[in-house]
Amino acid sequence: MPGSKNARQLLNSDGQQVRTLWMPVESAEIIEKIVLSSADTEIAPTTVAVTVEIGGPPNPPAAKVGNKISGKAKDGPSDLLPKDNPKTTQPFGQQFGPRKAGQLRVLVAGAGGSHNFPAFFLGTDALTAKAAGYDVAATPNLKETLALLPQADLFVFSGNHAQFGTPEFQKAIRDFAAAGKGIVLLHAATWYNWPLETKYNDEFVCGGARGHGHSDFTFTVTKADHPIMKGVPATFVINDESYNVELTRPEGAEVLGTIPRQNPKDGQSVILPSVWTVKYPGTKVVCIALGHDEKSHDHPAYRKLLLNSLTWVSQK
Repeated sequence: MPGSKNARQLLNSDGQQVRTLWMPVESAEIIEKIVLSSADTEIAPTTVAVTVEIGGPPNPPAAKVGNKISGKAKDGPSDLLPKDNPKTTQPFGQQFGPRKAGQLRVLVAGAGGSHNFPAFFLGTDALTAKAAGYDVAATPNLKETLALLPQADLFVFSGNHAQFGTPEFQKAIRDFAAAGKGIVLLHAATWYNWPLETKYNDEFVCGGARGHGHSDFTFTVTKADHPIMKGVPATFVINDESYNVELTRPEGAEVLGTIPRQNPKDGQSVILPSVWTVKYPGTKVVCIALGHDEKSHDHPAYRKLLLNSLTWVSQK
C-alpha cells in the first residue's frame, strides 16, 4: 500500500504486520463508494478496517470550485468543473448540423474517473469520426446526452460516471437500440460500473471487466474476415490498460480480437477478449476494450477499429 506506515507496536508475531494509511479528501464531490482491491499479483489473507471522519471544514462553495491549488485545479462537483477537466460533466453545447444527404450523425458521450474523457473519447475519437465524414456531437453531460441521442444515427459511448447508471440513461440507450441504431462501446463502457440490476453489462457487453494490467501488449486479430477487422494488422503492439474481460454470456458475443492477460496469477497463458460484437436484438453493438489514453487513441490500428465499427453498426 503506497504511502502506508507499519504500526510495529501493535504486533509482535513474526511475519505479521498492521499498516495504517491516512487519506485526506479535498474534493467537493460526493463519495458514492470506496473500493478495496489487491494488486494484480498475489493475494494474501487480509483484514481491513476503515474509519471515515466527516468532521472538519465544509466543502468549498460552488463559486470557488476550480481555484488553483498547488498548480492543479481543485475538483468540485463534476458539472462545475472546467470543460477540459478530466472529470467534468459540464455541458459542451455541441449540436448536430443540418441534415445532409448520406451523412450520418454520431453522438459521442462519456464522463467519469480514471480517464481523460474530454481529451480522448470526446476529443480525439470525435475528431477521428469527423475526419471520416460523420456529423459529430460530443458531450460528458447526461442532460445533453438524453437530448441529442434521439437525433443521432450512431452512438459511441465510454463512461463510468454514476449519471449513466440512472434509469434515464439506461432507458435512453435501450430506446436507441430498439430503434435499430448502432452502438459502439469503448473501454470504460465495458467495465462493471453500475449495479447488476441495470442489466447493462449482461445485455450490451455480455460480461465485462473488473480488473486490468497496464503495459505494452500484443493485440491479435482472431476473425480476419470480419468487416471490423478490415485493414487492421493481424497483430500489433499497443501500450494500454489490458482489461481482464470475462464474457459471462459468451453465446451472445463474437470475439474478433484478443490480448494476453498480464501477469496471470497461476502463471498459465490466458487469452482475453478485447474486441467483440454483441448479438443485440434489432441492432448492432461493438465492444472495444482498448482506449486508456493517447497511446491508444492516436494508434492507427485503434482508429481503424473505431471507424470500421462505425461503418459496421450503421449497416442494417
